[in-house]
Amino acid sequence: MDECRIRLESFERSSKVKKVSRACPWVLYIVMKGIYNMKIDIPQGGIVEWFLSQRKISFQFVIVLTTITISVLLCLYHLYTAYFGQPDALLFRSTHVFYILVIVFLSFPMKKNKNRCSNSNWELFIDLLCIILVIYVEVYILIDYENFCSRIANPNMMDAITGFVLVLLVLEATRRTIGLPIVILCIFFLFYALYSNYFIGFFKGPQTSFHMLFTRMLMREDGIYGMPIMAMASFIVLFMIFGAFLLQTRMGDFFLDLSYSLTGKSIGGPAKAAAASSMLIGSLTGSTTANVVITGSFTIPLMIRVGYSPTFAAAIEAAASTGGAVMPPVMGAAAFIIASFLGIRYIEVVIAGIIPALLYFFSIYLVVHFQAKKDGLKKLSSEAIPSFRETIKTGWYSLIPLFMIIFLLVIGYSPSFTAFWAIVSVIILGFIQEKKRITPIKIIEAFQNAARLSVPVSLACATAGIIVGSIIISGVGIRFSSSIIALAEENLLLILLLSMIASLILGMSMPSVAVYIIVSALIVPAMIQLGIKEVPAHFFAFYFGTISAVTPPVCLAAFAAAGVAQTDPMRTGYTAFKVASASYIIPFMFVFSPSLLMIGNIFQVVISFIFAVISIICLSSGVIGWHLRKASLIERIILILLSISFAFILKILFYGKVI
Repeated sequence: MDECRIRLESFERSSKVKKVSRACPWVLYIVMKGIYNMKIDIPQGGIVEWFLSQRKISFQFVIVLTTITISVLLCLYHLYTAYFGQPDALLFRSTHVFYILVIVFLSFPMKKNKNRCSNSNWELFIDLLCIILVIYVEVYILIDYENFCSRIANPNMMDAITGFVLVLLVLEATRRTIGLPIVILCIFFLFYALYSNYFIGFFKGPQTSFHMLFTRMLMREDGIYGMPIMAMASFIVLFMIFGAFLLQTRMGDFFLDLSYSLTGKSIGGPAKAAAASSMLIGSLTGSTTANVVITGSFTIPLMIRVGYSPTFAAAIEAAASTGGAVMPPVMGAAAFIIASFLGIRYIEVVIAGIIPALLYFFSIYLVVHFQAKKDGLKKLSSEAIPSFRETIKTGWYSLIPLFMIIFLLVIGYSPSFTAFWAIVSVIILGFIQEKKRITPIKIIEAFQNAARLSVPVSLACATAGIIVGSIIISGVGIRFSSSIIALAEENLLLILLLSMIASLILGMSMPSVAVYIIVSALIVPAMIQLGIKEVPAHFFAFYFGTISAVTPPVCLAAFAAAGVAQTDPMRTGYTAFKVASASYIIPFMFVFSPSLLMIGNIFQVVISFIFAVISIICLSSGVIGWHLRKASLIERIILILLSISFAFILKILFYGKVI
């Protein structure tokens, strides 16, 4: 991260791009971070500008050209299918995975922190072999597709061998991009599926052959090309393309200025603006890390300037950016998978997520306000606050993509069709605006950035598909759910706590998408058997998978914010945990009272919302130690206990018992 920042600062000092760097530092950061991850030494400018500046063909040149080409083809393929319709399911999903794997083996070296072009001959040979095998798998599926599909019920040995090769390729690509923990977990489940008949007691399962396991991974919808990859290829990658174009056109400027114009005059204005801008931008990008980078570049220095400590400023940004991943209408990758798993329209997931997201950001607003009161901070001067009227007048068109997404989803169009027109609207606006006009080079860079952002999420979905397939074929999911129910003895609170702990532990080493998929396969069925409705059960796993980004000891959003603020990562993580404390009680609230997810009549929704708001106020006051005045330790404990008690009141109202 430090090396990336040094290279970014050097880039910003370039006279050719100084004006751009002042206007949009987060775009430069993302571009340079992508280049840094790729480990190709780009002297100055973005990867596309570097490519265009070359005067001779070199190995570096070929790698960059191929990567850019594949990235652009990936994005164009998904835009084409979003408008004209998708081909057959297996064909569509395998093509997506093909593009992702090629990008990985072109861009990510075998060893981390190593220059891509300094690889030894044997490492380059392995990369080339992996690319050849990726092409082989795709050709194997496509060359006689009808015959391939007809063999699903009776696969042959070549199908099993091809499935085994695909699993190895996915695991190696996942190791390079995400890390070893999820790979080790995946290997464990594969081993268990093959040899579960040798285990004893609870772990004993049916015998599974090599042939049965790996043909399932290749050919069935509960394998690599299952529901997670379907959601990724159909919806998520399109919204990542949308987010990339949003950054390239710098429309985020408008949301930042709008946030400051609305909150800047109040106490703790910059921190409230951080929460508001993260909510607005996160509602479109659905990305926690991108949120930290986009808003943190501006909000963290301003928060420090008005008197917040650097650690608290970074923690606010991390907590607010994490909340952006649960804020409708985009809500991050897992929300699309929820809709797929439940077989409901995505707009229903969006509607269900409104109240919990508002409660989350309301809690951050209160934490910011109470901390400002406690520290005696003053308001910003009027000169430092953008005019609301002027902001709307000069940037109203930036709201068009947001309203377009909401409108198209509400009237019933699919998320993929909605994302397509949102992307088109951003590109058109990028061409017609004078100061921030988009260029063909920026379009190519947006495609390249979108492809890179989609790589880890796609591989998390593919690897999670392997895990889920192994769970299904071994039968451990059913046995695990039954054991959880027996252990909890029909105690709803205990099973919720077990689910929370599992989600947070898995979230230490996995993306939130993978966490949600695994928990939904292992624990959510047990929650549903105990009487919890399907939507609250899946949202419970979704929320705790997401907030693992601010849960110590591994809290990636807090670490990213600490890098921007130059603070201690662990201290920032624990502070972010405190700031986002409401996120640990909100999931229990909507499980105890599903009306918080818009399930039930209007009276139930209103009553639940009132109790939830009171609970959030008490919790925020207790955590910070301020209400109308500075609170003592005893008062803080009482406030926190009151907050928890209101959650149980909701349970008594809707379930008729405390536990």
